[in-house]
Amino acid sequence: MDKGRLTLQWHINEVCNQHCEHCYQSEFAHPGFEFEKLVEIIHAYKKLVTDFNEKYNNRFYKGHINITGGEPLLHPDFFRLLEFLSAYKKHFTFAILSNGSLITDEVAVRLKIAAPEFIQLSIDGNEKMHDRIRSKNNFKTVVNAIKILNKHKIKTYISFTAHSENYKCFPDVAKTGRKYNVAKVWADRFVPFNTASESLKTLNIDESNDFFRIMNYEKKKKNLFSKTKIEMSRALMFFETGEKPYHCAAGDTLICILHDGILFPCRRLPISCGNIFEENLSELYFHNSFLKKLRDKNQIAEECEKCSWYVFCKGGAKCISYALTGNAFNADPACKIAALFKTDV
Repeated sequence: MDKGRLTLQWHINEVCNQHCEHCYQSEFAHPGFEFEKLVEIIHAYKKLVTDFNEKYNNRFYKGHINITGGEPLLHPDFFRLLEFLSAYKKHFTFAILSNGSLITDEVAVRLKIAAPEFIQLSIDGNEKMHDRIRSKNNFKTVVNAIKILNKHKIKTYISFTAHSENYKCFPDVAKTGRKYNVAKVWADRFVPFNTASESLKTLNIDESNDFFRIMNYEKKKKNLFSKTKIEMSRALMFFETGEKPYHCAAGDTLICILHDGILFPCRRLPISCGNIFEENLSELYFHNSFLKKLRDKNQIAEECEKCSWYVFCKGGAKCISYALTGNAFNADPACKIAALFKTDV
């Protein structure tokens, strides 16, 4: 069975014009590498996509790059990079994850020419909650960015980060997505590390399952005037939707490269697996011991051994397990089945 495409989340810089409460960055100084080094990263990823397809797939799947930061539009070579990537579209697609603050009509025209798969912006609740997390008047800024992208017919996604204070605001986010007819609204649970606020807490087991119910209610709503999809394809959400379980892709079909060349399995699983300027990216991917362990089907948490869903779910969100227990290979702390088996021991 094919693995499909390999996704790279690429943080091209560290600089950002916002310092949100739940940001995973602890520093905001590095402007990112010069263009020539960015090109080196693209070539290294292009080779890895080829090697990955040869090893895991029976046919060629394009890779995919999510370009982010920091705020990626603050990189001095941002549009030069997009132009370069556009020449490699037979090898991989790309999208942009932005805070939306720098999106103007002029920027949107240039984005339209570059033709990313989508632009992802973040909304973290109703206007009051969002602005508390991201800064005063930021909600209006993001909505304005969505309006501009809509005007230029650029596909837009909304991302929502759910924590204990805002998860009940998800219906407001879904409503905003439908109002402005974004292509997709999706959400993931907050992972507590390196954040600007120590008060924010990830969802506990009861809050997580309550959140999944809230999301699924919004997902099932019918709206004849909007094509917005409420997507529930993250860890453990299948308990509520009844759909095929999502399994964590970190270190498998997802990798992350930071502004300085450090390789992570995922931005939310901050374990260094080497630096691509010191070692070949393909060598790191295939031979780094932690990445190999993430792909090892025999790495099963004790609580998951009796669960018939494990073959699909593979233990839930490894980043949350790592953040809360110190071990990425423990069962997701929000899993209600794992909690039952743990009680039985």
